[in-house]
Amino acid sequence: MEKQLSQTERLYRLLSDGLPHRSDDIQRIICGSDKVGLFRLAARCLDVKHKYGVSLTGRRDREKPTLYWYQMFRPQNEISAILNTWREENKKPIQSKML
Repeated sequence: MEKQLSQTERLYRLLSDGLPHRSDDIQRIICGSDKVGLFRLAARCLDVKHKYGVSLTGRRDREKPTLYWYQMFRPQNEISAILNTWREENKKPIQSKML
């Protein structure tokens, strides 16, 4: 029997794509459109930050100020590991431009 994921785990999986997601869409995806229940998005975001050690940003929607956009950023050490793997696989140095 498969364990049902918590709201925190489902939110982490949703935001882990690194794309911005709007609060009403998050609620619909996490809770389901057919369910009525309490979902405190800000509290779940805080849980995700603490449990998984990631950075989240939130900003107000310009057209609908009652809605927010949330986005997850990977920790810097994880980004470095991904870049190092890519370099090894492609054997090409990544050029960095300093301004």
